[in-house]
Amino acid sequence: MAVAAVERAGFRGRVVGDAPIIAADQAHDDTSAMDAFVASAVLSVPLVMHSTPFAASAVAAALLLAGPARRFFVDGARAMSMDTLVALSIGASSATAVVTLDPHYFHTLGMISTFVLGGRWLESNAKSRASSAIRGLMQLRPTSCVRVVPESVPLAFETVPIVDVRVGDRLVVRPGENVPCDGTLSLLNEEEGEQLATSKIAS
Repeated sequence: MAVAAVERAGFRGRVVGDAPIIAADQAHDDTSAMDAFVASAVLSVPLVMHSTPFAASAVAAALLLAGPARRFFVDGARAMSMDTLVALSIGASSATAVVTLDPHYFHTLGMISTFVLGGRWLESNAKSRASSAIRGLMQLRPTSCVRVVPESVPLAFETVPIVDVRVGDRLVVRPGENVPCDGTLSLLNEEEGEQLATSKIAS
């Protein structure tokens, strides 16, 4: 359901739950964006050259529309987005070039496609770096913590998963450990500190 909603909004979605899978998918997206940009740049060279015959320009334009630029029409038809505007622009310039037999109108097709795909590549690289940094921070998050057993006399301590922590729980952060979650900092009194030092924490 969530993926379908994302795709209806004009984006690509997938369900993933493993960090290596996410990293592999991001690397694939980076490679795909780079390949599309390079292909568009190569095919745009004859389109922007004034000496290119109409027939050669038409072949290069057809390859560009059927290859790298095809995603603008597919994604733009799925939902109103920036891809829709790009598709209208390059579609109109290509149609004008064919009707007037003037290869100069193919310039717009080549320039817009290459610039937009280049921007997508840079955006994908930036997202990849940001995702890598976030995954690094997530790996620093502890998966368990030491909790004071409620209403225990004398104090008892237990190790619990982070997902089992509830509002109002008292957690113990020992030297060298990361703070497991948000909360109010308080210090153990002398008696509680001695109990923590001498008690065996239940796993």
